[in-house]
Amino acid sequence: MSLNNGLNNGLNNDTLTKPVLLALATSTECCAVALSVPEAGETARVFALEANSESRGSGAILSMIQTLLAQAGLHRHAIDVIAFDQGPGAFTGVRVGCSVAQGLGFALERPVLSLSSLEIVAAAALSPDRETVTPNPVTPSPVTPHTFESSLIWSVLDARMGEVYCAAYRSGPTFDLELHQEPTVCSPGAAVELITSVSTAWRGDGSLNLGGERWRRPNPGRLIAAGNGFSRFPRLLACAQQAAMEIDSQAWPSAQHLAWAASHHWRAGRMISAAQIEPLYVRNKVALKMAEQRIRP
Repeated sequence: MSLNNGLNNGLNNDTLTKPVLLALATSTECCAVALSVPEAGETARVFALEANSESRGSGAILSMIQTLLAQAGLHRHAIDVIAFDQGPGAFTGVRVGCSVAQGLGFALERPVLSLSSLEIVAAAALSPDRETVTPNPVTPSPVTPHTFESSLIWSVLDARMGEVYCAAYRSGPTFDLELHQEPTVCSPGAAVELITSVSTAWRGDGSLNLGGERWRRPNPGRLIAAGNGFSRFPRLLACAQQAAMEIDSQAWPSAQHLAWAASHHWRAGRMISAAQIEPLYVRNKVALKMAEQRIRP
C-alpha cells in the first residue's frame, strides 16, 4: 500500500481538513502522547496522556496510545499520520520515540512528521491554548497569542551538564515556523552571544540605508524567548530582558503542542516515510567535532 493510499483508509491529505494525528513526545523527562481527532470545520479534539520517564519504554507508550484510541472510540487504522519529537533531548527518550514512530509507520503504512523539540517549544509559545499547558511555572512576561506580525522565536532548553539546547525560528501570519538558526548545544554564555548577534542582525537597528540617507524601518518584528533555559540560567534571562523580548519560560515540548505544530507540517505536505526517520543529537555532533579537532595535525 502506498503512503497516500494508506491515509485514512483511502483518503489522502487533499481530502482532509485535518488528519487524525498521533503525536509522540518523549525527548524530555516526561513521556507524553496525544491524539488529535478532527471535528466539524477547522477544529480538532485532542486526547493526551503523560507519564514520567520511568514509563518511557515502547510497551508503555503503545499502551498509552491504545488508551487514547479507546477514549476517542477509534481503531489504530484510523490514524492518518504519526508525528514525533526527534530531539534534541534525553538520549533514551529520543531513541524510543523514533523507534515507536518508525514501527507504527511501517505497521500501519502511514507517513510520519518529524519535528525538533526546539520547534515544538517555539510552537508552544505561539499556540492559541498556550495558557493550558504550564509544566514549568516561571514567566516574567507572557507571550500574547494570535499576534500576526513577524516574529523571531528563540527556543532554549536546559540540556544539563551546564549547557543548553538552542535554536531560532521565524513565524509569520499563518503560524508556520521556519528554521532561522540551526539547533546547537552550548554554554549559557555562548548562547547569550549567539542570541544577541543573530537577533541584532534579524531586527537590524530599526532603519534602512537608502541612497545614503537613513530611514526608519516600520515594525521590525517581535522577539520571543521560549523554553526553560530562560528560567534556569540568569544570564539568559537577563539577555532576553535587555533585548526587550517577550519571555515564555513555560513553553515546553508537550505532546499537545507537537500535535498543533505537526498539523501545520501536514498542510504543507512535509511528511516522510518511516524509513526516513532519524533522531537529532546535537550534543553528539559537537562531541564529534571536538574529537576531530584533537586529531588534527
